[in-house]
Amino acid sequence: MTALWILFSSFCSACILASIQCLRETLAFIDVAFVQFLFVLAVTVVVMLVRKVPFSTHVWHLHLLRSIIGVGVVITQIITAMNMPVAAAQTLQYTSPLFVGGFSAIASFRNGEHIDWRILASITAAFVGILVMFYPSERSFPAVYVPIGLLCGLFTAAAILMLKKLGSVNEPVPRTVFYFHLHGAVVLGVLELFCGQLTVSQLQQTPLALMLIFLTCAQFARALGWGKGNTFLGAVFTFSGVVFAAFIDSAFFGVTPSLRSLFGMLIIVAAAATCLGLIAKAEKNGKFVPTLRSQPSD
Repeated sequence: MTALWILFSSFCSACILASIQCLRETLAFIDVAFVQFLFVLAVTVVVMLVRKVPFSTHVWHLHLLRSIIGVGVVITQIITAMNMPVAAAQTLQYTSPLFVGGFSAIASFRNGEHIDWRILASITAAFVGILVMFYPSERSFPAVYVPIGLLCGLFTAAAILMLKKLGSVNEPVPRTVFYFHLHGAVVLGVLELFCGQLTVSQLQQTPLALMLIFLTCAQFARALGWGKGNTFLGAVFTFSGVVFAAFIDSAFFGVTPSLRSLFGMLIIVAAAATCLGLIAKAEKNGKFVPTLRSQPSD
């Protein structure tokens, strides 16, 4: 059952990107991000009130840093989803384990510890996969969106480490989600005030409603899927999102990836999955050292 929830979560993630792509002609990325933050913030407030989770926190500085990184994730994700095929955007977002592995290797080097050459090999293989997948003749979009997609993967990796840090000081998950979306709603609200063009009629668009529905379903499915079961197995099933994204590209947008693109995609996913397995094994043996260490609570 765990695998089914994770598969459903991956399907919803691909559908979120597809919904965003459908909005690129009518909404700016600021508008989409603002609505997304505001909606999840409202849902989170209801959850906290029902579960009686306190809003006060003693680690506000950690929440602020996590929010800055998280806003970067959302903005880069929306930009890539609006300007790249769904499968390409999804694949680049799934490079986050490679960055986590890179952080681990840097931390090991700084501490004078042994660096697992397999992690470095995975990162190198993923770079080769990116060159293969996004070879100029294979791209139908400007090259600038490839580094933006990789930046999304980097921000996602940093966000993962920040979430681990918040978990180590026993911050409740609803409160972590609340502060992230509160900060995001404030920042995007200011940008919306000066740069946005959101209207009431735009809020009634079907793709926007679908994005919010899939966003909610993905959150619940992810929580149910990752709550139990093997971490590495769950991570492998998460990469099924690339398959769903490729299917959506072909079925709804008429974009069929070439064999070269599919080969590059396979290299990237295999490298990221391998890196995840190595990280999970290192964590189990107590050898994984992230660059963002947990500090004692004040």
